[in-house]
Amino acid sequence: ALRRTLFLHRPYVLMPLTDGCIAELHHSLLSHLRLLLRTCGHFSRVASVALQDLAPALVDMFQDDSEVTLPVRASASGSELLRVRRVSPKVHMLSTKTKPKKLEFEAPDGTCHVFLLKGRDDLR
Repeated sequence: ALRRTLFLHRPYVLMPLTDGCIAELHHSLLSHLRLLLRTCGHFSRVASVALQDLAPALVDMFQDDSEVTLPVRASASGSELLRVRRVSPKVHMLSTKTKPKKLEFEAPDGTCHVFLLKGRDDLR
């Protein structure tokens, strides 16, 4: 979102730096940053978010009813491959400090597999 905000303000940066232009740029940037902060605050309070909002590419992978193979660690002794055909449209956010996400995948046999996703952390 910040990259998009900076892209939207590129014409201002290329203008001659007059006092009016600088004031207009500051006002516009502040209003966009306030909107971004409100959006981030909203996501920190909700219990679930639409997967489309967080990872549209992941939603697109399952549009044509194709199966995707995911590597999973079934036990400490080895790894396994899991075939999935559908992903849940909602991502559940757990209310702990690091806000891990819980995502559900459906296998071709109809069983549901829940994954816990945490950024930069070891899940052992």
